[in-house]
Amino acid sequence: MKTISINKVTLDEILELQKISKQTFYETFSESNSPEDMAKYLV
Repeated sequence: MKTISINKVTLDEILELQKISKQTFYETFSESNSPEDMAKYLV
């Protein structure tokens, strides 16, 4: 079994976390939302 480690994000990592979060949100919800709604969510 793999160990999962949770760490606080540093200021230097915030932009990368934001990028990953937006990509994951888009991949998860884009098929069930309009492009206009996705644009609003992903500002």
